[in-house]
Amino acid sequence: MSDRTSFYRLMLNSDRDHYRATHLFYYLISKTRLNIAYNRSFRRNAQRRCNAMRENMNIYLTRPDAARQIFNRKDV
Repeated sequence: MSDRTSFYRLMLNSDRDHYRATHLFYYLISKTRLNIAYNRSFRRNAQRRCNAMRENMNIYLTRPDAARQIFNRKDV
């Protein structure tokens, strides 16, 4: 039995510790999965966000009145 195995055996001795360790384990897994999913969607939506920003810049450059209205909004 390796040191790592004995360490986990020690950690999972009581039921409460077992619950806490598995909970931490699944929490870390879900956090990682969420992060991966977020990064994927981030890459997928990058072009879309870029296009939206370009449209906004066009509005700001060609129609100063509309840009002023957008900037002066109180509800943001």
